[in-house]
Amino acid sequence: MKTVERYLIHFGGIGLIVWAIGMGLLYMDKTLWHIGMIVCLTLAICVYVFPMAFITSKMAETVDMKVRKSSSDIPEQIDFLILNHDNQKRVKVQEGNVARYTFANPYRAWLAGDITVTDHGEELIVNAPKYYEGKLNALS
Repeated sequence: MKTVERYLIHFGGIGLIVWAIGMGLLYMDKTLWHIGMIVCLTLAICVYVFPMAFITSKMAETVDMKVRKSSSDIPEQIDFLILNHDNQKRVKVQEGNVARYTFANPYRAWLAGDITVTDHGEELIVNAPKYYEGKLNALS
């Protein structure tokens, strides 16, 4: 599933909950229960859902970056960069020459995807969101 589809499901669920609450409130207040308010509520939620899904999916889009192993502590620096965030609880899984960093929370792991680091001897290939591009380029 593409990143934009995952974020569309995520923000669409939020929009659906807000829409249901808004419809319930409109129904309880009989003076506002007419087609104009229903259309306005639906359009307002669509104005939130679609741009948020598009913007966040573009931010979470992954890119491949090459990091040269100029020193022996580059893999440890990458571990420190990816694993040491207070709000991001990531777990490292080592499988041969590939290190995979995933979120401990299954929903967050599904939504954001994994970061993979493949060791190719002289260089590391890092597949990570664009957010990490500048930080990883500073390492090499």
